Amino acid sequence: MGEKFKFKSLRKTTIIILGVLLTVLIIAIYALTSRIMMGSIEKIESEDVIKHLDTVTKEINNDISLMSSVAQDWGAWDDTYAFAEDANETYVENNLSEDAFANLKMNLIIFTNDSGEYVFAEKLDLESTKFEPVSSNLKEALGKSGVFSNTDPDFKLNGIFMLPEGPMMIVSQPILTNDLKGPVHGNLIFGRFLNNNQVSELSERLNMKISMTSVGQGNQGNVKQSAATSSENSVVINVISDNWISGKTILKDIYGQPAVALSVEIPRDISQFGKTSVTYLLCVLVIVVLVFSVVILVFLEKNILSRLMKLSRDVLSIGEKGKNNKRLAHNNQKDEIYILAAGINEMLDKIEDSEKQVRQSEEKYRTFVEKGTEIIYSLDSEGAVSYISPNCFDILGYRYEDLIGRPFSFIMHQDDVVKWNEIFNDVKEFKAHNDGYELRSVMKGGPIKWLKTKLSPVEGIQNQDASYIGILNDVNKRKLAELALKKAHDDLETKVQERTEELSKTNDLLKNEIAEKEIIQEKITHIAYHDYLTGLPNRQHFNEHVDQAISAARRAEKPFGIIFLDMDDFKMVNDTMGHEQGDELLKEVAERISGILRKEDMVARFGGDEFIILAQNLKDVENINVVVEKIIYCLSQPFKLKKQDFYLTASVGVAMFPLDGENVETLLKNADIAMYKAKEKGKNQYALCNPLMKDKVTEVMKMTNHLYRALELDELVVYYQPQVCCSTGRITGFEALLRWRHPEMGLVSPGKFIPIAENTGLIVPIGEWVLRTACMQNKKWHNEGYPHLRMAVNLSLVQMKRGNISNDVQRILTETGLEPEFLELEITESTAMNKDVHIVEVLNEIKKLGITISIDDFGTEHSSLNRLKEMPIDRIKIAMPFVHGITISDKDEAITKTIITLAQSLGVSTIAEGVETKQQLEFLQKRMCDEIQGFFFYKPLPAEEIDVLLRSKCAGDTIK
Repeated sequence: MGEKFKFKSLRKTTIIILGVLLTVLIIAIYALTSRIMMGSIEKIESEDVIKHLDTVTKEINNDISLMSSVAQDWGAWDDTYAFAEDANETYVENNLSEDAFANLKMNLIIFTNDSGEYVFAEKLDLESTKFEPVSSNLKEALGKSGVFSNTDPDFKLNGIFMLPEGPMMIVSQPILTNDLKGPVHGNLIFGRFLNNNQVSELSERLNMKISMTSVGQGNQGNVKQSAATSSENSVVINVISDNWISGKTILKDIYGQPAVALSVEIPRDISQFGKTSVTYLLCVLVIVVLVFSVVILVFLEKNILSRLMKLSRDVLSIGEKGKNNKRLAHNNQKDEIYILAAGINEMLDKIEDSEKQVRQSEEKYRTFVEKGTEIIYSLDSEGAVSYISPNCFDILGYRYEDLIGRPFSFIMHQDDVVKWNEIFNDVKEFKAHNDGYELRSVMKGGPIKWLKTKLSPVEGIQNQDASYIGILNDVNKRKLAELALKKAHDDLETKVQERTEELSKTNDLLKNEIAEKEIIQEKITHIAYHDYLTGLPNRQHFNEHVDQAISAARRAEKPFGIIFLDMDDFKMVNDTMGHEQGDELLKEVAERISGILRKEDMVARFGGDEFIILAQNLKDVENINVVVEKIIYCLSQPFKLKKQDFYLTASVGVAMFPLDGENVETLLKNADIAMYKAKEKGKNQYALCNPLMKDKVTEVMKMTNHLYRALELDELVVYYQPQVCCSTGRITGFEALLRWRHPEMGLVSPGKFIPIAENTGLIVPIGEWVLRTACMQNKKWHNEGYPHLRMAVNLSLVQMKRGNISNDVQRILTETGLEPEFLELEITESTAMNKDVHIVEVLNEIKKLGITISIDDFGTEHSSLNRLKEMPIDRIKIAMPFVHGITISDKDEAITKTIITLAQSLGVSTIAEGVETKQQLEFLQKRMCDEIQGFFFYKPLPAEEIDVLLRSKCAGDTIK
């Protein structure tokens, strides 16, 4: 069979192809697996090196942070504060010996005064424990950082500093009082060399090989960013050998310049493991592929190839012998070969059935022609009938023999004979009409009937005349219906024409109504997008216009500005001139601004006395200053109100696209921030948004979010500062002071979070918590047998405005059990002089409870003596700035003396806060001040330390 048909063996071809494919598959899988795995292993190995470098870097940063923490403790120490002023030797002997350097592990300690001069500056070699002179150029080098001229209490300096002897870890801390307040009396600087001993200690601590070299010594190397690292600094990875790999990065100094090249070496355990894994994987892969190949070949031979060979032999046998009634044998495996055999058998069955159907079709065709509803006819070359089906009698009334040999036009109406002759000639010229022809026929007996005929030429046999075959259908009913329909259509067209004329008139009326509605819609749209008072675009219209400006600016790559304008003290206009005149003034402001803007700019009213301006197509960011100054100048000209000149100013904030935001919301927010910054500068000013403003707002928002949960997370604590009798030195009471210890921000200054608490209303629950905590603590001390002293607690204006503060105080006293005479409530002078709240009435209600009332920060506001005499106050606290000015400023001494005299005249006691020196104490004692409070005696202490104080010294003892 193979020789006859000359085919290739399917079995051999399958084995060869399968072998080639499996070989290629093994090679491809091995190459791909090896590449992916080794690439991943190298990446993991590089990341491991980077992780070790990050660990060393973090450890160095931790050492710097620890030094910074020690510097912060020393810098906020009253002894250090005094040392910066008088450079007393006692401080040096007690705190700055060789042991102190060694214990702190410091090579360098420097104290400067507020003039930037050295108060103390020593350098110690920790190995030889010998002091060495401080480098002469150290001060000049450190001076670039601004540490010697620093007067900012929050100034810090942490990092690496390069000296001729090598790199040194440097930290600085402003020298402040114990309560972290100024003024700054100089700066404290600690330094530790990053030398071989320090590196060895790091290596032992982290259990890795570490080395460091100064970049200034030419060891920076060709450091470049590695794709495997995500660290901030650039890293270079270097394979040392098959067993070791190293990584190198650069540490920067305090000025951001490369300082130290840091290197680590680690063993290549990951790489060795990866190579072993790839080898094992290849062996397993080869074994699996070989087993798979054998299984596939056995399966193909048994289930496919042998069966196909048998099937091909049986098919050839049926074809050679012509036995169409013979069928292929097949087993019961229901698969493709089974389906193929069944399909061949089914094909043989259909061939046999087709032969039967051909014979049956011949019989049916004969029956169809003779007894069907259509007349089948044929014509000779002259158009005479050569055959017509016997059913012609039923349709035409003529018998077969009546028409044979006659022209086909014999049955045509005389008006259609010419048309029939044209049709016959066209068919003779092979111009067939596939849709047929409709003609009238005269039936035997006289009636006329519509018929449809199709006629086609029959290809004649050679040497024979042409003939034609046609089909004739009875279409009489359809044709009569069409004629009736045409008549109805003509009648309908007449009526439609009449109706169209009526609709045309109606349409004209409708167009006029639509035009009126469009005018109304335009008015509604204008109202929706414009301010009702000034006619300017409103906020929605402005926002949509800015969206379009953003798209245009991106295409043209040009900036544009958002100018936020708020009229200064506009409320005064409404209060003095009336709201009607205020509206007229706003209209004139809108007209002035609109008059000086360019065509492409836009001004909108945002509500009230706020306007917003879009300045487009600016050449650069500086051009916005010109636009703003034009606006401020035009508003500086006098306005006419009731024939009088009226002057008005505005505060303006500016945000630039894309510098200050890339969407409408961000730009408006930043312009608003800048506007409030302008108001802080003194009004009639403008300010451009800058990152510092945005960062400050972000910081306030962050602190606000944390403050909302500070009470819940138990982050707020109350410290207590003793108040002392000025003449006897005995403790007479305590003031409760709120502190916030945040886990990330550390000890937050009350000056930062108290204003936020007041603005957000959080001061109400926080103030209630402080009051309850202080009362509970004072009652606890009373119960423990200590002398019954008063507790002073501050009240804010927000708490006073609530109107039910007296009820809250009464409830807390009841809950804690503290007697009212041992509670003192403090209000600031600004709260006492506030005219928006009935302060006198509220204080009288509190006074009825038996509580002492004092005024804090007295002298810092514009006090009204008439209002002061109406208040039920018991004590006046002299503001800290005046106390600090004693022995320094004659004016501060005069003010302090006047306040004491005023209090004595009013019959109230005085207490001076912020007393820190003996000279201040003696001045106040001489002027007969009643009580004092300050660091000279005690700083604010937690309740536990107050317990210790009360146990060691009775409240009646004189302070030594």
